[in-house]
Order: sequence, then structure tokens, then C-alpha cells
Amino acid sequence: MIAPPPFLAKKIVESNLRSRFRRIFWNPPDFELPKPLIFAANHHTWHDGFLMFTALKALGLESRYLVHDHGAAGLFHSVGAIACPPDNPAAAAKAFRTCLTDLRNGVPLVIFPEGELHQPPELLPFQPGLARFSKLAGEAPVCPVAIKTELCKHERPEAWLIFRPLIPYSDSLTADVFASISGALSSLSQIQHQRQSGWKVLVEGKKSAHE
Repeated sequence: MIAPPPFLAKKIVESNLRSRFRRIFWNPPDFELPKPLIFAANHHTWHDGFLMFTALKALGLESRYLVHDHGAAGLFHSVGAIACPPDNPAAAAKAFRTCLTDLRNGVPLVIFPEGELHQPPELLPFQPGLARFSKLAGEAPVCPVAIKTELCKHERPEAWLIFRPLIPYSDSLTADVFASISGALSSLSQIQHQRQSGWKVLVEGKKSAHE
């Protein structure tokens, strides 16, 4: 697939989310976002990359994120994905250097530290890349993001994104980010249906047949 230009890729992503979801809610960060900065999110659905791309665009931010080789072609490349094929160490090292350079230059990096897409609700152990990027980028802080998708009351699923407070670099960074995302996912199970509790609509999707 030939990569579309970025402005067209953005429209394709937005159209995809509008057609696939009933509505996407978020709690955007209410604090200053420094540079460099890493966003770390759980990876429970295929759309997580699109959700993060759209949220950061709404914040006025460009972004980079690492994906396996099959996801970096075409559309994914146009929205900031960098191929990091696990079976090609040379290509993976090049991808790491590219993302690190951009991170040091102020382009936020999105990481799914579990390292793979998997079934919810559990979190897989986080890979060491998160702490490594943070340390090499001058001890860049991490903004944890919890993403939850649910198909229940509507024909199409709804999604929730919650941005957690920044976590500074330390020897316990990986464990601290894990705990933050885990706690946020637990809270989402309790508060996601409270539509009036500070949730904002990130994407208004397609209504159900009965609406």
C-alpha cells in the first residue's frame, strides 16, 4: 500500500473511527505537557494507535510510535508509525534511533509497553524499552494513558481514553507506569458510564440503528 500524504491520512483515520465507533470519550490532560515526553498506553484493541494519534492531534501534537513491520506500511507510516520488525535487529535498531532522535527534538513518542496486542482486561508485563527511551532522552517523563473499549448499549463500541499525571524518570519508572495504567483501567470500569463526570467527546461516531 502506498502511503497517503499526512493530511489525507488524518482524514482516513478520522473517517475510520467515526464509522467503527458509536462515540469516543476522553479526559484530556489538564496539566502542561513538557518536551521531551513519552505517552505509554495499554494495547487491547487494533484501533489503539488510531485513538492515540487522534487524541494527540486534538492536543496539537505530532507523534511517533513503534509498530511491527506489517503496521508501518502505507497509512500507518503516514500517521507517524515507525517499523520495528522483531525479526530484524538491524531495522529495529534503526527504528529505535529514529524515534529517539525525534523524541530528543521534542516530538512525543507513543509506546505500547506491553509489546503486543492482546485480549483485555489484563495487562502484560511491560518491556524495558519504555525506561530505556526515557533515560536516553534526558530522563523524559511519561504520561500514562488508559484505553478501554466496550460493546454494550449500542450497535458499535464506545471507547474511553484517560490521561494520567506525569511520572518522572526513576529506577521504578516501569512499575510506576504499570500501576498508573492498571489503576486507571480499574477506575474506568466504574466511571465510564457517568457521561456527565468530566468526560469530553473526542470523536462522534455513527449512531445505532435504533437511534
